[in-house]
Amino acid sequence: MKNIIKIAMLLSLSGCFQYPDAKTGLEGKKLPSFSIVLVDSTSTLNTDSIESGKSFVIIYFEPDCPHCRAQIRDIIKHEKQLKETKFYLLTKYPYKAFRKFLFDFHLNEYKNIVPGIDYNGYFSNYLYINTVPYFAFYDKEKRLKQVTIGKIKYKELKHYCDTL
Repeated sequence: MKNIIKIAMLLSLSGCFQYPDAKTGLEGKKLPSFSIVLVDSTSTLNTDSIESGKSFVIIYFEPDCPHCRAQIRDIIKHEKQLKETKFYLLTKYPYKAFRKFLFDFHLNEYKNIVPGIDYNGYFSNYLYINTVPYFAFYDKEKRLKQVTIGKIKYKELKHYCDTL
């Protein structure tokens, strides 16, 4: 009986750990063109306007996900060390939940964080995202380098960003 309880506890905790790097089959391909709705709910950003020559990270998240919230707290905590990396936070959640998340974390204060709504689910469908947080690391030519699923510790995130 004790072994069953131990196994059940280990299985329940497995969701708290980072998954190994995922393979999408899209590595090396350029980021496709799609639009996201920005904070003001009327402006959009097309991915074609993302600056070439600088690597960036797209983080797919859900505003009520505790792992996503912890990840954003960690990024903000280490914002000075990560200031050279642009983060695009995408969700397909409704605007009301998105807006609350923005204000909870004061995301408008960070120049390297661009939150937006993937209003028609283009990006999540493109990469078949079914769990969050989901990290897509893009190089300076806007090519997908790798994908990581689950919360990433700061040192690993910094390492991924530095090697793009």
